[in-house]
Amino acid sequence: MLKKQTIIRKVWIGCAVLAAAATVSTTLSAIGMARQESAMNRITAATALLRQHMEADMGHDAIRGEVVSIVASRQTSAIDAQATARELDDRLAEFQANMAPTAKVDDAPEVLAARTKAEKAFRAYVGIATTIAQQARAGVIPDDTQLRLFQKLFLQLETEMGQISDALQAHAGKTSQEAQAIAMEARYLAFASLLLTLLALATIARYGRKDLVKPIVDLASAVRGMADGNLEIAIEGGARHDELGDLVRSLDVLRGNLAQARAETASQAHSIVSSIGSGLSELAAGNLAYTIDQPLAGPFEKLRTDFNAALHALGNTLSNVQGSTERLHAVALEIGNAAGDLSNRNASQAASLEETTAAITNLALRVAGSTQAVSTARHAVDSVGQVITRGGDVIQDAEAAMDRIEVASQEIGQIVSVIDAIAFQTNLLALNAGVEAARAGEQGRGFAVVASEVRALALRSADAAHEIKDLIVNSSREVGEGVRLVRDAGSTLREITEQMNEINAMMEVVQAGASEQDLALRSIDQTSKQIEQITQSNSAVAEQVDNASRASVGSIGEVVQQLGRFVLPAATGAVRKRALRAAA
Repeated sequence: MLKKQTIIRKVWIGCAVLAAAATVSTTLSAIGMARQESAMNRITAATALLRQHMEADMGHDAIRGEVVSIVASRQTSAIDAQATARELDDRLAEFQANMAPTAKVDDAPEVLAARTKAEKAFRAYVGIATTIAQQARAGVIPDDTQLRLFQKLFLQLETEMGQISDALQAHAGKTSQEAQAIAMEARYLAFASLLLTLLALATIARYGRKDLVKPIVDLASAVRGMADGNLEIAIEGGARHDELGDLVRSLDVLRGNLAQARAETASQAHSIVSSIGSGLSELAAGNLAYTIDQPLAGPFEKLRTDFNAALHALGNTLSNVQGSTERLHAVALEIGNAAGDLSNRNASQAASLEETTAAITNLALRVAGSTQAVSTARHAVDSVGQVITRGGDVIQDAEAAMDRIEVASQEIGQIVSVIDAIAFQTNLLALNAGVEAARAGEQGRGFAVVASEVRALALRSADAAHEIKDLIVNSSREVGEGVRLVRDAGSTLREITEQMNEINAMMEVVQAGASEQDLALRSIDQTSKQIEQITQSNSAVAEQVDNASRASVGSIGEVVQQLGRFVLPAATGAVRKRALRAAA
C-alpha cells in the first residue's frame, strides 16, 4: 500500500505515527505525574497535621506551666497573676486552634477515632484552664482542689494526645508508603511510554532508510557516474510510483539526449580540428598568406573568419615592424648618450647624500639615548605606584578585618543577651520549684535547697552576662575607632596613588613625544640612505642602459633577418622587399 504513495504522503504518515506515539507517551506521563502530585499533597497534609499536633502537645505543657505560675503567685509577688492569666488565654486559644485540624480528618479513620476519644478530656482540660484564667483575672487564686483536678485532667489528656500522635505517625507512614508505590507506577509508565516512542522511531527509521534513503543514495551515485561521462550506467527505480520514479525516468531521457549530443560534438570536433590544424601548420611554416576557405558548422564559422583575419593582421603587423626597427636604432643611440650624462650627475649627487646621511644618523643616536632615559624614569614611577597600590590593598584588607571584628562583637553581644534571658527564665523556674518544694513540706526540703542553688547560679550567670556585655560594648567602641583610623589611612593612600597616576601619565606623554622624535629621525635616516642607494643604483642603471642601447643596435639587424622568412600577403609585398634589403 505504501509503495504506491508519494513521498509527501509517506512523510505525513510517518509524522502521524510519531504524533500518535508522542500523544500516548505524553498521556501516560501526565497520568503518572498527576498521581504523584496527589500523593505528595497527601504526604504534605499528613506531615503538616503531625507538626500541628506536636505544637498542640507543646501548648498543652505550656498551659500547665501558666497555671502553675498562677498558683505560685500566692507565694511570691514576683509573678503577676493577671498578666499570667492573659498569657494563659493566649495559650488556650493557640492550643484549641492546633487541636482543631485533627477533628476534621476525613482520610485517616484511626486519627479521627483517637481524636474523638480524647474530645471529652480535651474539653474538660480547656474548661478548667479557662476557669482558672478567669479567676486569676478577677484576683482569685485557685485552691488545691482545683489544682489537683487540673493535674489529673492534664495527665489524662496527655495520654490521649499520645495516642493521637501514634495514630498520626502511623497515618504519615502509610501515606508515605502509598506515595512510594505510586512513584514506582509512574516510573513504569514513563518507561513504557519511552519504549513506545523508541519503537515508533525505529520502525519509521528502518522504513525510511529502505524506501527513501537507499534509493536516493543509489540515484546520487548514478548521477555522479553520468557527470563523470559514464552514460551506460544502470539507473534503478523507474517502476516506482512516487517522485523518485519520476526523477529516474527523467534521468533516462536526459541520458539519451546527452549521448546524442556527444556524437554530434565528436563529428564537429573532427571537422574543426582538420581545418584549424591545416591553418596552424601553415602558420608554423611562416606562410601568413594562407586562409581557411572551407566553411565550418554553427558557431565555429566565426572561429574560421577570426583565424583568417588574425593571419592577415599579423602579416600587416610584421610589415610595419620592419619600418619601426630603423627608428628604434636612432632612438637607441640617443638613449645611450643621455644615459652616460645621467651617470655622471648621479655620481656627484651620491657624494653629497653620503655626508647628509652621516649627520642625520648622529642626531638619531642622541635622540634614542634621551628616549631610553625617559623610559627608565617612567618604569621607576610605575614601581613606586605598584608599591603604593599594594599598600592600599593591605589597608583595605585591614579595614575588612576590622569590620568582621565589629560584626563578631555584635553577634557576641546578642549571644550574651540570650544567656541573660535564659538565666532569667532559669531563675523563674527555680522560683516555681521552690514554691512547689515549700508546699511539699518536709519531703521537699532537699528539692528546695537545690532550687535555691539553681536560682543563685542563675543570678550569677545574669551578673556575668551583664559584665561581658559591658566589655563587648567597650571593645566595639575601640574597634570602631580602629576602623576609622584604617579608613583614614586608606583614603590618604588613595590620594597618593592618584598623584602617582598623574605623574605616570605625564611621563607617558614625555616618553611618547621622545619616541615619536626617535621614530621620525630614524625614518629620515632610512630615507636618506635609500635616496643614496637609489642614486647609486641610477648611476649603475644609466651605465647598463648605455650598454643595452649599443647591444640593441646589433639586435635590430637580426630582427629584420628573422622577418624575411615569413610569406606575407600580396598587399604587403613591397614592405617585405624593403625588409629583405634592410637585412642584407
